Amino acid sequence: MCLGVIDDSMFLWVGLLFSGLCVSGHILHRNGEASSMGQQAGVAVIMAMAEGNAPSPDILPAIDRLVGIFGGIVLVAVFQTLLSPLVRWFILTVVQASGRRS
Repeated sequence: MCLGVIDDSMFLWVGLLFSGLCVSGHILHRNGEASSMGQQAGVAVIMAMAEGNAPSPDILPAIDRLVGIFGGIVLVAVFQTLLSPLVRWFILTVVQASGRRS
């Protein structure tokens, strides 16, 4: 969205880059469940806005990065849901086995 607004204004580009990094830093340091997304969002902002010696004319690298981030989150959520009963069973088995030894 920023690339369509900045045109050739260096001050606006720096201001929007700072704003994007400030928001992603705020998300990163809130210590919530989505705090790691703040770091990834910051990298995506930098990739989208500062790819070379000038502002990037293409937003595709940032979109690719964000699709990868959300895809990874979906995979983790699915595998956590599928594997949590197995992990719980394993932990209970280990705890019960160690309780019998003592």
